[in-house]
Amino acid sequence: PSDYGQGTRESNLKCDFDKGVTIEFWLTTGSFIPLAKTEKQVIVDIWNNELTSSTDYGRITLALNSAVTGDNSPFIITAQGATSGSGFTSASIGSGISRDTLQSWHHYAVTLYNSSSQLRAEFYVDGVINDDTLFAASTLSELPSKNMMGRVGSLLYSPSASAEVAGGTDLSPTILVGAGKLNGSLDEFRFWKVRRSAKEIGRHWNTQVRGGVNSDISN
Repeated sequence: PSDYGQGTRESNLKCDFDKGVTIEFWLTTGSFIPLAKTEKQVIVDIWNNELTSSTDYGRITLALNSAVTGDNSPFIITAQGATSGSGFTSASIGSGISRDTLQSWHHYAVTLYNSSSQLRAEFYVDGVINDDTLFAASTLSELPSKNMMGRVGSLLYSPSASAEVAGGTDLSPTILVGAGKLNGSLDEFRFWKVRRSAKEIGRHWNTQVRGGVNSDISN
């Protein structure tokens, strides 16, 4: 029907960066103390079950770096495809945010989308766009989504090709499912296979979105 809106009924983790993707969630960690074996803690890991050596490889990971100090943001983002050097790899994102910020509940959102010849990452706190916007050297192609999976609060698998070979990872000492465990609380997690605008994020960050996929494909 014509009133279904824009969108697709393909994979609910479809990552076409020409249309963009958006990740939203509420988060608090209380006292954010670096853990001896999990310095970096995963908020969400989205992966298509392809090794980094594959031409179909694709991954998005949003995590916290508990080793940051001062006013540096603890949020780090990875968005990778098969092309070497494309996207972001553990890039710090967020301005005016520190470990202390995480002691209280706040709503966070990240949008990833191609703009001109670059992949952009925008960051929002409590519905307001943050000063820090990341730019990658090139755009990122759509990630093959046939075997796409997602996990909230820990890794799906090792985050690098070297770790796949060596049996380790920069997020935890093993490649077991569940590594990089988040030491905190999440609520109202949302993944959108489209870039949500500042207006849409600002309007809905503190309320229900409504509109199921039976009537609104974009949701």
